[in-house]
Amino acid sequence: MSTQGQTPRRVQQRQVVRQQVAAPRKQVRVSTRTSAPRKPAAVTGKRFVQVGNFGVVSNAQNTAARVQRMGLSVRTGKFSRGGKEMRIFLAGLFKSSVHVGGALNAVRKAGFRDAFARN
Repeated sequence: MSTQGQTPRRVQQRQVVRQQVAAPRKQVRVSTRTSAPRKPAAVTGKRFVQVGNFGVVSNAQNTAARVQRMGLSVRTGKFSRGGKEMRIFLAGLFKSSVHVGGALNAVRKAGFRDAFARN
């Protein structure tokens, strides 16, 4: 069969109608508790980061080893509180406030949230 002289067959086009379905809204929980955002620690003029005080020597040693593995230098000291010997644990001595701030952020991220900058 020859297709010459014949009119081309029309192809019916289907119209696809897409319905827009509204996505379910996420429920947002609004806290009624108002708390001030945590202030960044002032590190200007500070040279150390105090990680903590420990009454148990092994806890101080484990913490010192953990912070040393993070690449920070460690200093420990002893003092008495209420007749009990305590260990103080510091990271540092740092050259600038930028270094102190970086070390403070690192030890806080490592779980020592009470760490603070000090002289």
